[in-house]
Order: sequence, then C-alpha cells, then structure tokens
Amino acid sequence: MTQVEARPSSEPRRLAVQYVTDEDGNRVSVVLSVADFEQLLDDLEEVYDARAYHAAKAEGGEAIPWEIVKAEIERERGWPTES
Repeated sequence: MTQVEARPSSEPRRLAVQYVTDEDGNRVSVVLSVADFEQLLDDLEEVYDARAYHAAKAEGGEAIPWEIVKAEIERERGWPTES
C-alpha cells in the first residue's frame, strides 16, 4: 500500500520542471507534467479566491448568500439553473 503524506497548504510544492532553452541557453519555455500543471492551476485559483475574499471583506457591505450569487452568475452566462 502506498502512503501519502499530507502537505500543509503553507508549504511550497516542488514541481518537476524542465526548461526549453534557445541556442544561447536562455530559458524560453517550461515543460510540466499534466498533474503538476493541474495542481498549479488549482493553487492559482485558491490565490485568486483569497484575494477576492479579502477585497470583498475590505469593501464591507452586506453579505450575499452563495446560492443567490451562483444563480445570478448562471443567469448572466446563460447556463441552465438547478431546480
């Protein structure tokens, strides 16, 4: 059985990164595994969510329940809503 150790969210994640270089040795691209890329996107989304949360808290005002916000977003984007 494989055991997986939980990583605290504050601990930086090590990525298996490969660099593509030009003829002068300058890094021009990065190669990541799909798993690392997807994790990076998830981590980035958490950062954006945290920034949005803190910006909203700083504005003050009345809190809007998630169900109402979700329904409004779905309506604006023309998505089918849950009944």
